Amino acid sequence: MGICEGISYNGEKKEKKKKKNESSERGKEKEEKKKKKSKKRKRQLVKNVISMDDEDKVVDASSFLCKIGNQTTTTTQGEKIVKERKKKKKKKEKKKKKEKEKETKRNKKANQATMKDDTANRKEIQVSTSSNASKNTCSEAARTILSSPQRPKSNEDDKLIVGGPIISSSARDYVLPVNGTFGSKDSEEYNKDECGITICLFYQYIEPIWSEILRQTVLEHVETSGNIFQLGGRMRVAREGLNCTITGTYTNVRKWCRNLREYESGKYFSKTEFKLTDNLPKDQSFSKLHAFKVEELVKYDLSGIAAPSVRSGGEHLEPEEYHQKMTEENTVIIDVRNHYEANIGKFDPPEVGAKCIDPKMRKSTEFPIWLDKPETKEMLKNKQVLMYCTGGIRCERASALLKNKMETEEDTKKLGIKGVYQLQGGIDKYFKKFPEGGFWRGKNFVFDKRVVQSPPIIEAAGINSVGDRIINHKKDDEVQESKVKEAITTINDDSLVSPVLGSCEACLKPWDVYKGKRRCPTCGVPSLICKDCQLADEKGMRKIDQSVRCKLCIEENITSKKQLKDRLKKDSEKYHQTLKAKYQHIKQHCTDPNIEKHNEKNHVEASTSMFSQAQTKDNTNKVASNPQNIKRIIIKNMSVTHINESNLRKIVKGILNIHWIKDKQSNIWYGAAFVEMVSPMAASIAVGTLNGKRYFGRDMNVTFADPRPHETSS
Repeated sequence: MGICEGISYNGEKKEKKKKKNESSERGKEKEEKKKKKSKKRKRQLVKNVISMDDEDKVVDASSFLCKIGNQTTTTTQGEKIVKERKKKKKKKEKKKKKEKEKETKRNKKANQATMKDDTANRKEIQVSTSSNASKNTCSEAARTILSSPQRPKSNEDDKLIVGGPIISSSARDYVLPVNGTFGSKDSEEYNKDECGITICLFYQYIEPIWSEILRQTVLEHVETSGNIFQLGGRMRVAREGLNCTITGTYTNVRKWCRNLREYESGKYFSKTEFKLTDNLPKDQSFSKLHAFKVEELVKYDLSGIAAPSVRSGGEHLEPEEYHQKMTEENTVIIDVRNHYEANIGKFDPPEVGAKCIDPKMRKSTEFPIWLDKPETKEMLKNKQVLMYCTGGIRCERASALLKNKMETEEDTKKLGIKGVYQLQGGIDKYFKKFPEGGFWRGKNFVFDKRVVQSPPIIEAAGINSVGDRIINHKKDDEVQESKVKEAITTINDDSLVSPVLGSCEACLKPWDVYKGKRRCPTCGVPSLICKDCQLADEKGMRKIDQSVRCKLCIEENITSKKQLKDRLKKDSEKYHQTLKAKYQHIKQHCTDPNIEKHNEKNHVEASTSMFSQAQTKDNTNKVASNPQNIKRIIIKNMSVTHINESNLRKIVKGILNIHWIKDKQSNIWYGAAFVEMVSPMAASIAVGTLNGKRYFGRDMNVTFADPRPHETSS
């Protein structure tokens, strides 16, 4: 063998050895991997055994672990055990499914029977055709549904949570039962805070009005407390009170109401009536809370000085009493809302009963002008006057203004008005007492995300007929609209379908929902445009131009903003001219202190004697707190026919200067004045002694005026 051949032979041997070693190493690695896999498999099998039902856990968990010595036998045994357990589980699941199916079938049959009974009873609600006296009222059969014992009583804990006046209802109250209960599968155990949102409406006038400092503290309190309870909505804060629309959870809204009622130990809000509606869709809640200052809670262009006292307003009637009044003869009903609201819904009393009057206003500032017109006074002659609005707040000033005219104006006194009444809580409270609608027709426009509101039973009728629930409300308008249409066709009962009073301003087809941001190009009120016209305008198929105006502008032939502005200005000037003519003698009372009628002397003497008695008896209890040492006071609600400078100085001791507050446009005095006293103590005595006292037939309001910079104590 040559040298080269020997070297090559040795190299081959070495390579073979290397290959053997490598193959052996690979084999070892493979074996280790197999062992790891087997161990994992065993562990998984053990887990599967342990994860069985409690009855199976005890079976072979420990014994199975003991048998792991032999690999092949243990894995097969584990697989068999797991298969057996799975079979048992499947059998149990099948049994449970069958039982559930049987229960659902039984419940469906029961629900179908109850729905048939309920719809049959609802169809008994009939409108009287003979005298129209019971139009849209509920029959005895419908009343039995409303008082059904299986229907849950809504919010029995209101008095415990809130205390004081409160009226509440739930959007679930008139929805047909699911599985024997109303509105949810477990109506007794459902979470009130998760089942929709709660909306709260309320207002409160304050007399005497707050100072600017106190108004600011109230605003900060309601805003901070509202944020703590995670509320949303709008809070209008004026010196004359509070007007709020808020949303939140069931519990938080009630806790906030309780907090507000206890503010300042119940000094301001102990008698406030809260109106709550629960279980509304969550997409109807306000995302943020906005508290802001306003001059008037309802803008009548009557400042806090010129506005008549709400204490002297109309008599408040509960919905049941108001409903009865609407059936009486020689009665008129004034809709204090704007015309675009009345366009889609209003009261329609029996023909024999009250007659409705629509002032056809675009905004509340037009009401005092309308009330002073001769044609308006002719309609009120020898009648009892009813007023209503959405929540009751607009009627407060409106009824007070009418009663003030009845007391101070001779021509209004001669009308022989038999009484002024207003609906307590407005349409919102009327719906809670008459869920089938009573004398109401159409929809109620509301200033929140609901936009419109129908009587609860009419709203629930569309939901009941298709089996949907308010708490599962869908945002898709098309789906909801189709459901309502299907509901109307399935019910076929006029008493459970809300009539459409309005019409689209573009195509004139029946429509009663204000959607979109478009407003009338001439007067600026919301435009009533149907969905089809809105889509056609968006796609450019049929544009809605400036010729499309509101119904009132077409009736009055208003074609431009300037034309409407000139007409309103002319009406306002005419109104103030008539006021000047009627109150011309008031200027003399304000400027000439020597003018006193003979019969006024007795009143002044009686007033001065009352003042002297008040100073001598319990004088320490009659001194109002005055930590800022304010000298200026404001006196409101004085008699415009009897009070002049000399009379006021006799009633109020310690006067330094008097500033009579007059209307800027008419220069007429409405019975208020700023009075500067000789000292802070004299101001404190005047506020503590005279506030609420009756002089010349009127209760005077005496409060501290806003302090000037040099008057505040350091």
